[in-house]
Amino acid sequence: MNKSWQSWAPFQSPPMREICAHLTAAEWNKIQGQGALYGIWVFATAAEPFGYLLVYRNPFLMGLAGMLIALHVACIPIWRRRMKRLLCETVWAQEHGFTPEQI
Repeated sequence: MNKSWQSWAPFQSPPMREICAHLTAAEWNKIQGQGALYGIWVFATAAEPFGYLLVYRNPFLMGLAGMLIALHVACIPIWRRRMKRLLCETVWAQEHGFTPEQI
């Protein structure tokens, strides 16, 4: 299976693209698992609360949804750092001396 299109992301840096092109099967599975967790996180802290904002006009739910969405936005940089570290832990990235600051 060609992984190049599956690991594509908008605004992906060239080093990140190279690392993704050289993932082993075990590394690919680990990154897919992290991607699935991120999808659940997005649903729980952004998509679902936004849906509640549109459907329900309860002030408590609106406040809770606002806090969850703010939490999601605040955690984006943390998630990006985590993914960069994960990519730099791959065999190919270590062989080529990549660091999280480079990607």
